[in-house]
Amino acid sequence: MLQYENIISLLTNAFEFLEQKIAPPIKQEFGGGYVYRYREKSYQQAVIQKLARTITGLRALLLLNQNGLLQEQASLQRVLDELDEDIMFLTFPFLFDDRTELHQKYLDAFYEEEFDIPESAIESTQKRPMISRKKLELT
Repeated sequence: MLQYENIISLLTNAFEFLEQKIAPPIKQEFGGGYVYRYREKSYQQAVIQKLARTITGLRALLLLNQNGLLQEQASLQRVLDELDEDIMFLTFPFLFDDRTELHQKYLDAFYEEEFDIPESAIESTQKRPMISRKKLELT
């Protein structure tokens, strides 16, 4: 497990380096409180958010495994696989200058607010578009 923890530490350091390369989120009022949102809504910021979830997911995998919660670990591994697909979907086209309308649709859906009525998730009428997982697969 020490090797696993060392790798997570290295990934965290790399993440913190990358995180410093993009504009930080700004604090916005939202439903009597506040949230942090990225103003630019760039693919780089989306990737950072996905990477953050990946690292915390890897930490959670270790805890689940150490406590014998193997079915929960397997469920989280599927989430991590999807995060990996999302990161590749967002990153490769920008690295190779091959962006499509689908990439913009994905970013628009990713950055759309979850609820249009912040005080009540139940009353929200928000209809977020869903991009099919099959469309995200790299060919």
